[in-house]
Amino acid sequence: MAFALAGCLIAAVGATAAAGWPPIGRSATAESTSPGPAPPAASTSPGPAPPAASTPPTPAPVPLTVLTWNVCANGKLRCLAGHQHPQLAAAIGAAARTASADVLLLQEMCAGLLPALGSSLGAGWQVYFRQASTAAVRNGTLVTRPATCGAGGDRYGQAVAVRTLPAPGAGRAPAVHASWLVELPSPRPVGSRWMERRLAVCVRLGAPRLQVCGAHLSTPQQDPDGRVRAAQAARLAAEARRGRERGYRTIVGGDLNTTPATTVSGSRRPILAPLYDQGVDCDLGRMRPTFGTVKIDYLFSGPGVTPLDCTVSQTALSDHRILTAHYHVYPPTPDPPTSVRTADAGAGIGGGRPVRG
Repeated sequence: MAFALAGCLIAAVGATAAAGWPPIGRSATAESTSPGPAPPAASTSPGPAPPAASTPPTPAPVPLTVLTWNVCANGKLRCLAGHQHPQLAAAIGAAARTASADVLLLQEMCAGLLPALGSSLGAGWQVYFRQASTAAVRNGTLVTRPATCGAGGDRYGQAVAVRTLPAPGAGRAPAVHASWLVELPSPRPVGSRWMERRLAVCVRLGAPRLQVCGAHLSTPQQDPDGRVRAAQAARLAAEARRGRERGYRTIVGGDLNTTPATTVSGSRRPILAPLYDQGVDCDLGRMRPTFGTVKIDYLFSGPGVTPLDCTVSQTALSDHRILTAHYHVYPPTPDPPTSVRTADAGAGIGGGRPVRG
């Protein structure tokens, strides 16, 4: 990435154990049979102690900026940006430059926006788009179809954009190890009305070793008791945990359509507890609104990813505000293997290939 993120990783230097070293300062005193001065008397004082094991230096963190925004590109009446792709693409690019962003998590995207978005972001970015699907019940049978931005419109879904060329003065850019789509549990539609099936888009980077996932959860209207959103949050948490088991730091974010304190009906457990249990909300303690008067957009960072700052920015184009977080990402120690399973690299629509503007 061109990142500030893309600074050189400094690997931890392993310490040499001193316990196996031979003692120094002592030699064997062989008995001499030749004439000459008598050998010196053996000293009873202890010899120099072997050197203590050195402490491995702490790997230098890599700065990283992540931005999440529900851009509302699918023509909702309350969103000025609906189908105005050049204007919306310019706004996304401007937001990325203002924040010096390295990763963008974008919800409610239309595929027709991608060419203009590529031009607006400029060289060095890759955009990974995945199309959502919708479901309905017809004649007692659940049927699905690809989601579109309006009737017969562009493909509708989500995107993760990653800056992959070095910024001026930065080190080498990260390799993209894989991208894939994660299908989340979704409410069963009632009747013939089409309902969006929820998903997340994930990308793994090589330097730093980082897995980022952007998601868009069901609305309270679709999931009144919160049980489906709790299952969706648990699925996202499991995906992050799987990334950490493979040696990646993790960030999960997006439009989660749930306030921090909302609980599952009949329970005291918050709907988003699976994410809070293993991550840090960048805006924890402030909980500034990102949609009207409530907070429903989030960025959660896992162990080894330290939030430095978190900002909320107003925009006239969407009904959501932009949430931006600045991090220090500490490389895992020791550095794990860089291989990624073939199943990961090929999962999801498009086989993990970027859609370039």
